[in-house]
Amino acid sequence: MPSDRILPAIGMRLLSVVIFALMNTAIKLAERHGASVSEILFFRQFGACLLVSAVILAGPGLPSIATKRLPGHIIRAIVGLSAMAFTLNGIVALPLAEATTIGFTVPIFATILGALVLREPTGWHRWGAVAAGLIKAASLGAARGEGAEEGGRRGDGGRQGGGEARRRRRLVLPVWKQGSIS
Repeated sequence: MPSDRILPAIGMRLLSVVIFALMNTAIKLAERHGASVSEILFFRQFGACLLVSAVILAGPGLPSIATKRLPGHIIRAIVGLSAMAFTLNGIVALPLAEATTIGFTVPIFATILGALVLREPTGWHRWGAVAAGLIKAASLGAARGEGAEEGGRRGDGGRQGGGEARRRRRLVLPVWKQGSIS
């Protein structure tokens, strides 16, 4: 990438981080005000379709999206929609800070897939970062598990720890059982 494009690219990436944080907060607020995960998912995707359609029609026009690789695009859309459904369920079921912390593992798995599937060069320093990230993610999960067991034994009526974790699991399961995610 030419050096004159690096700073704008970094700025766009940082702006996207802020916008994703705002979106995740809006997801939590929508759920708290009675929206189901399927409703949030629909309007999130519908809004994206409107925005992309406006950009295409205002710019290069419909011929610009003609493709000979439609099956590949359909598979990518299914994978993307599935990822978004799981992400929304996680955001709704977990505290936002915890869902975001788990989201920090995305670069770890992207590095692994980049090396194994795309055959991108991955030096020892990146593999070291992957190992450190996986260890840290495992330690966060282990710390959460310890707190959950401890909270269930404290006799606090399930307001924290184990009781809270069980309550969140019940929150997610009815979403799937009601068929709101197809």
